[in-house]
Amino acid sequence: MVRFELKKIFVKMSSKIALLFLLLFAAYSVSNANYFVWINQDDTELTGRAAAKKLREAENEWYGPL
Repeated sequence: MVRFELKKIFVKMSSKIALLFLLLFAAYSVSNANYFVWINQDDTELTGRAAAKKLREAENEWYGPL
């Protein structure tokens, strides 16, 4: 039954294009996670998820009404 439903969905070209676009966007999003850079006070660099975590912590420090 599931196989029939999936076949019914992916027989259309628009569904195939949408799936390809979704997969490309997901791959692009995952690859951009490495472009975060955080420089510590001792001039060492953090990249990737550790840098993203530090950036979120720094944003929370300034969060709230102005």
